[in-house]
Amino acid sequence: MTQALDRLSMTVNRVTEWALAPLLAFLAGLLVVAVFSRYVFHIAMVEAMELTRLAFVWGCFLGAAVALRRGAHVRVTFLVDRLPARLHPLGLLVAYASFLVFAGMMVWHGAALTQRMSVTRFPTLGISQAWLYAALPVSGAIMVLHGLAGIVRAAAELAAGSRGRAP
Repeated sequence: MTQALDRLSMTVNRVTEWALAPLLAFLAGLLVVAVFSRYVFHIAMVEAMELTRLAFVWGCFLGAAVALRRGAHVRVTFLVDRLPARLHPLGLLVAYASFLVFAGMMVWHGAALTQRMSVTRFPTLGISQAWLYAALPVSGAIMVLHGLAGIVRAAAELAAGSRGRAP
């Protein structure tokens, strides 16, 4: 189960990274075009503001999910560093469990918020604002998967360490 969950987490992470690349390229390109249009031609692209907001929010939340899988989130290591080496996986286990609770709340409350905002529309684009808020439950679900995989990995390392093998 450990390997299957870890492979699923890695696959979802790879797909997320591939989705992020064109999204961030679109964001950067749109910003360049909007600034150029405004300051050179004195034409404001009002739609660009809403589109960049959508791309930025999705990029941030999906990027946070990728960072969790890579172990790149800011962590408080003060307590973990003071644990004996064989108990470091216990610190990781607690950290992933805490993050799992947070990600679960993102999914739960994000889904409720997305549903409530589905009746509102972006003024210039005319699409539902649920597209903006859907980044919360989607990225939260990805984080739940990564958190579960991290918990299983840390638990396996902890069990291996308690049997006398080096973690």
